[in-house]
Amino acid sequence: MKIANTLILNLPITAAGIFSKLLGRGVMLDTTVGISLQDFLRQHIGIKSDYIENRLQTVFVNGRAADCFDEQIIADQDVIALSVAMPGLVGAAFRKKGRLSVLRKTISQKKSPLKTKISKGVITLKLFNMVAQEIGPQILSNGVRVDAELLAQALKKLIGEKIISLSQDVKMSEGAQNLVQKDMQDPFEKRLKSTTVELTVRWSGWH
Repeated sequence: MKIANTLILNLPITAAGIFSKLLGRGVMLDTTVGISLQDFLRQHIGIKSDYIENRLQTVFVNGRAADCFDEQIIADQDVIALSVAMPGLVGAAFRKKGRLSVLRKTISQKKSPLKTKISKGVITLKLFNMVAQEIGPQILSNGVRVDAELLAQALKKLIGEKIISLSQDVKMSEGAQNLVQKDMQDPFEKRLKSTTVELTVRWSGWH
């Protein structure tokens, strides 16, 4: 997929919550596929093993609940959703390896093929609730592809709340700048409309 725009943002970590909606809708990652979900999360995303074990209690791959991360093989164009444990009976049923997982047997992940080809592909990653807050900044700092309209909404909020300065905190690719006419009243929204954007966020006050 051709990247039309590249944006690098310098932001305080206190602004991370503005990207919750974007993370919930999903960001795209160029990654290795044909590997286990466990290896994808740990080695390619950089999530620590204890966080995967203790915090990621509800995980969906293409809308189906995943239980055994080391046996689940990811493929090109997969959609992976990560969440902490959700409340109530429904949350208990979708919890990985939970006692009530039998209740969602028909929408649980099937066993992956034992032999798969390792190659390059694209994964859509969705982060919900506390997971978006806790590992969202890390995902965004690694660089992702995002929906341009959702990014435009986040940018407008950052500008409106005076969290960023266009001249100091935003770096755009030459290709992105060529799309903008100088007299545009709302340059970001018109610049990003109907395009895919590669976003990297450099956080201050993080770690």
